[in-house]
Amino acid sequence: MKIELPQLSPHREPPSGVPRDGFESMARRASRAGSSVLLALLLACGGSSEEEPIEPEGCASDAECVGGQQCVDAACVAPSPPSSASAGVFACTVIDCPASQPDCCVAAEVTATGNESQGYVIRNEMVQGAHSFPGEVRANFSFDAADQQGWVTFQLGAELDLERIDFTGRVLGEADHFLSVNTNSDADVGCAFGFELELRPPPTGQGPFVFGNDNISVDDNDFCYGGARPGRARQLAFAIFSLGPGDASLIITNIVLR
Repeated sequence: MKIELPQLSPHREPPSGVPRDGFESMARRASRAGSSVLLALLLACGGSSEEEPIEPEGCASDAECVGGQQCVDAACVAPSPPSSASAGVFACTVIDCPASQPDCCVAAEVTATGNESQGYVIRNEMVQGAHSFPGEVRANFSFDAADQQGWVTFQLGAELDLERIDFTGRVLGEADHFLSVNTNSDADVGCAFGFELELRPPPTGQGPFVFGNDNISVDDNDFCYGGARPGRARQLAFAIFSLGPGDASLIITNIVLR
């Protein structure tokens, strides 16, 4: 059945002798009456006064999602951040533990985080790989902005009470020579200390000069958070900072805990 509806006429001035407010009142009543007639015609033709629910469109593959989302159970969702990468079975060989805890290191992992404008969120997709062999740990990163961080975190078997750390290592690529080490005693509880890499004699006293710092004091509470006590550590997390987009590496050859 075809329903012919009258065409709406353009705005008109009220007829002569009819006050404007009375004319507008009649127009409103006519409009409401027309709407009622149209609704009745739709219902008579099998229409409904209720809007049909809009079914969300699903997805069949990641290609149908945008913004880096993934298709999971026919829905586009934000991907979970990749897990941390192991630094390898020989990572702990670079740690010289205190005499009271000769086997203080348990394992090491490699992670990455965004910069301040990115909320320091976990960005483990920037970890390009990590490996170790006796006497060296190497972590590779691919940064996409300045001031992002690449981390090598050593897990300690027990909480240590430290005063100083000697560090030997170097950075490659788009990374600053200013590093930091966090002495973490629990989640969100720890202290942060910055240090500069400088050329100095090797720890053994023989061979060419190496980059490092043999005077990293960790007994200052100026940069502690979460109620941490300076020097108390269950983790040692070393970070490099990106200078800009590009590849960078952190290579650690010796860490002496004092």
